[in-house]
Order: sequence, then structure tokens, then C-alpha cells
Amino acid sequence: MANWDLLDDDNPSSGTTPPSATAGSAWTSLDEDAAVPSKSSSVWDSLHEPQGFPLPPSDLVASQLRDGEVLWANVVGTDVLLGSGQPLHVPTGVPDGLSGWRRVRIVDATTLTAEVIALPVTRPFQDIGDEPATLFAPLPHQPPPHRPPGFPAGEGGDLTAAFEARVARAKDDYERRIADSVAQAERCVRDAEDRSIRARDMARREGEQIRRDAEQRIQQFSSRVRAESDARVAEAYEAAKAQYKRAQSVSAELAQSRNDLDRAIAEARDLTTRLQSALNDRQRMLTAATIGWLVVMVMFALLIFGS
Repeated sequence: MANWDLLDDDNPSSGTTPPSATAGSAWTSLDEDAAVPSKSSSVWDSLHEPQGFPLPPSDLVASQLRDGEVLWANVVGTDVLLGSGQPLHVPTGVPDGLSGWRRVRIVDATTLTAEVIALPVTRPFQDIGDEPATLFAPLPHQPPPHRPPGFPAGEGGDLTAAFEARVARAKDDYERRIADSVAQAERCVRDAEDRSIRARDMARREGEQIRRDAEQRIQQFSSRVRAESDARVAEAYEAAKAQYKRAQSVSAELAQSRNDLDRAIAEARDLTTRLQSALNDRQRMLTAATIGWLVVMVMFALLIFGS
């Protein structure tokens, strides 16, 4: 069995004799000398043949389409078929008459009306597609290149001297490259030292500047803190002084209130004493009046009973 026969869809799995070129292999159709077309049911041919399934209903197909939608359809002559085999109504026909899978635009989805989109055709620029002889003129005839003749046998330059001169030049070039490399390395070292010195100087200057800035900020902060402290001490002193004056005023008011209270207490005691004396006088007067009234009653009774 040939290796190429394994690619045939109809090739049996057993080791039988491979089919001939007229048996219908998918690969034999590529042979330009095959005069008999294939009659077998190849998988590749079955993609272009109806599979025997019924077409879907037109209303179902119409429900899946939208007006203005662009999709692919198979154009066969004047017939335009969707992938499901459902035919489309194309009133304008195929504009360029080309068959195959073409892009179509749905005009009315309810009636399955569509139009085939024409293939874009562009006119090539001038001088494109012409013959190369027209675009490019032939080169003029040129004589063969001149080549110096070779050394005859036993003649020519001294190869030993040429070799020694070449070795000397190579040695000089090597030494010169070494000297250049050494000089370059020395320059790099000097440049590195100079950069290091400049970096140290710059770092020292930056450090001094930072130190001066820090000292200035510390002095400003100290001055601000001192001023704020003095202001706060002055405010606290004034507040304490005001509190002391207010305390003295309150103390004086309390002393005056105490004196007024003592005077009021003394007056109340005096009034209580006078009231007590008045009560005693009233009691004595009531007692005397009672005794007088009793004396009058006794005298009146004696007068009545004595008569």
C-alpha cells in the first residue's frame, strides 16, 4: 500500500490492492491526466452535494434573518442558496455573473429577498502588469571584467618576504591595539577618578548645604518656639493676673457679704430680743388685764350678793 493511498477516504483498512486512478480518490482528482471523473462518495465531494435532509421552513429561516444583515450564500447560476439550502429571492440577479460563495445583503427578511454584493473591481495603476521587457530595458553589452594574469611558474614575488611582512604588520597592529587598549584603560581610570573626585566634592558641598539648611531651620524653629513660648507665658501671666484680681474681688465681695450677714444676724437677734420683750410685755399686760377683770368680777359679785 502506498503512503499517499492512506489519504484516500475510500481506502479500506485491510491490505488490499489500492484502487486505480479511476476509482474516485480525492487525491487522484488533482492529477491533470485523469480523464475519468470520480464517481465515489468522497467526503470532500459530499460538502457540495445535498445530504438528503429536508429544507427548514421558510418562516423559520426568515425569523433568524434581519434586514440589512450581510451573510454568505452559494450562487449557482441564477440561484442563490443559503447554507441550509433555502433559496433566496434576488430580483436584481447576480450583477457580475460569478458563481460560488458570495456575500449577500438581506433586503426584506420576511420575504427572503436579498441582493448579491458586487465584487470590488479596481483598475490597476499604469505600468502594472506589463511585460518585464517593457518595464525594464535590457542592459548594454559590457566586456568581461579584467583579471590580472597569474604568476608564471618560477616567477613572481618573494612569498617568504611577503609572509614575513604580513606577520610584521600583524604584530605591529596587535601591539598598537594593545597600546590603544592600555591608553583607553588609563583614560577610563583617570575619568573614573575625576568623576569620583567630582562626586565627593559635590557630596561634600551638598552635605554642607544640607547642614546649613538644617541649622537655619533649627534656628528658625527655635525662634518660632521661643516666640510662641514667650507669647504663651505672657498670656498665661495675664490670665493668672486676671484670675488673681478676680479672686481678690471675689474675696472682697465675700468679706462684705460676711459683714452684711453678721450685721443682718445682729439685727435679727436684736429684733428677736425686742419681739421677745414685746411678747413678755403683752403677756404681762394680758395677765394684768385678766387679774383686773377677775377683781372687777369679784367686786361686782360682792356688790350683788352684799346688797
